Amino acid sequence: MSEPSDSNKAQVDHDNDVDNDDERDDRDDDNDRDEEDEPSEELLGRSIIKKGLSDVQKTADRKNYAYVRLDLQGYGLITLEGDLRSYKELRYVNVSNNDLTDLSPLNYVPHLLALNAQFNHILRLDSFITHNDLQLIELDHNEIDSTNAFFRQPALYALTLSRNKLLTLAIDGRESDKLSHPTLSLLDVSFNSISSLRGIHCFPHLRFLNIRGNRLETLAGIEQCVLLEKLDASENRLSGFKAELARLSKMKKLTSLLLQGNQGFFEELEEGDDVLLEVLMVLPHVLFFDQRKIVFKDRQTADQISKEREAETKAKAKAEAEEKEEGEGKKKRKKKKKRRDDDEDEDAPQDEEETDEDGEDDEDADSSEDKDEDEDDNTMGDDDNPDQEDLDPEQFDPDQQGDPLTGEDFVASDGASFGGGDDMLDGDGEGEMEQGDGEGGEGGEENEGMDPEESFDN
Repeated sequence: MSEPSDSNKAQVDHDNDVDNDDERDDRDDDNDRDEEDEPSEELLGRSIIKKGLSDVQKTADRKNYAYVRLDLQGYGLITLEGDLRSYKELRYVNVSNNDLTDLSPLNYVPHLLALNAQFNHILRLDSFITHNDLQLIELDHNEIDSTNAFFRQPALYALTLSRNKLLTLAIDGRESDKLSHPTLSLLDVSFNSISSLRGIHCFPHLRFLNIRGNRLETLAGIEQCVLLEKLDASENRLSGFKAELARLSKMKKLTSLLLQGNQGFFEELEEGDDVLLEVLMVLPHVLFFDQRKIVFKDRQTADQISKEREAETKAKAKAEAEEKEEGEGKKKRKKKKKRRDDDEDEDAPQDEEETDEDGEDDEDADSSEDKDEDEDDNTMGDDDNPDQEDLDPEQFDPDQQGDPLTGEDFVASDGASFGGGDDMLDGDGEGEMEQGDGEGGEGGEENEGMDPEESFDN
């Protein structure tokens, strides 16, 4: 057998070298894959990203197709910096169970709809920019201590922050009272260290609220969440069962309520009271209470008890009103009696003095009456005309004709006038007077036998 030519030997050697190179390349590739499977401290490379890609859909401009879902759960990632910016069509990203402290590389994914970054070491999201389409953020089991950054996500519908380091829901900054998230409907802040619901007014559209396992002593502020449908306030430090139910009574859409695990919360209830029935009497629209479904019989019993208590309350109020009215009447009668007794005590000495004075007055009156009677006996005509003014004899001129009171001439009953002076005393005048008296009737009888001079003097 002939030996291969030099040219053939060279070709064989070349082929062997190529095979050896291919083997080395294969070994290098295997080593690279092994290294990629281990937790990487370097930038996020394409090789890892490709392992988590799935779900091909049309791009945002509807012209091409691209991967829209990335799942890198449990890869031990410490950063998202790297080639992630090349996958702008991603919409659903799951990077939970890693060692991430920053989510700012997701700023290169503008069409993000849902983000799951649970079980990491994320402290803040200050560098996390606005994503106009982002609706769901899950950040449970991190180290977040503020909710400020989430107000930059205008379309956010659900936010879960369970087991973080929140102390309050209040927003930092001077304009916190004016902030209001326009869309957030589900908020889970369970198992934090929240001691009050200050700041809850910034979420007026909440329908589902989980505040379980915090340090709340009251639900003050919850009244502003009038759209709330489900509330889990269990395992807190709530007290004042009736007062807290009164707050919740303003939520007409509330259908599910959990209050278990609040030690001492139900102490004010009387022995034998059913907590469920007490809740139904205040919140008749609730369908589930502490994971118990409300049935028709429960509502019927609660309604009956409510009516009985209402009747008792009315009867008690009526009795109290009557008792109060009776007490006021007794007070009035007592005051009136005391006033009367005081008046009698004041009038007693005055009555004695008045009695003495009355006696003296009576004696004086008797003596005066006696004097009057004596004067009446000596005076004629005064009793017949007590209002007539007395005449002074010295002012009367006998020579003056006519009536000294009216200034007119004396006129007899037949119309004849009498002159003054001596004519009144002569025989003819006396006869004329007698004639006038005869014709005058009773007037003449009253003047019969009177002395003219005596009459004038009187």
